[in-house]
Amino acid sequence: MNWELAIRTCMTSEFGRREAFGNVYRLDGSTGEYCYEKKEGVRYELSATFSESTEVSKFSSEILGRVEEIIQGVDIRNDDPDYDTRTWVFDVVHALRAEGM
Repeated sequence: MNWELAIRTCMTSEFGRREAFGNVYRLDGSTGEYCYEKKEGVRYELSATFSESTEVSKFSSEILGRVEEIIQGVDIRNDDPDYDTRTWVFDVVHALRAEGM
């Protein structure tokens, strides 16, 4: 299972259903060869691979740029054979918390 982060940037009620749109942040690749990837405008809850979500934080859209800087700045430890997408997501959450977010 691949873990990723999503930041909801928009909600719509198109066709009577509430849908979330946002940016998705993830590691692409496999152990030892991960690289950072960002996708914008994703209907992430409709993805075939989406299983569940947990709200980690709320923040205003004015600081989205800073949040993205923090996410992009999290070290990808390709030299660690036990490193995976789950570890990266937890590292990002810890980095955001350290910045008070």
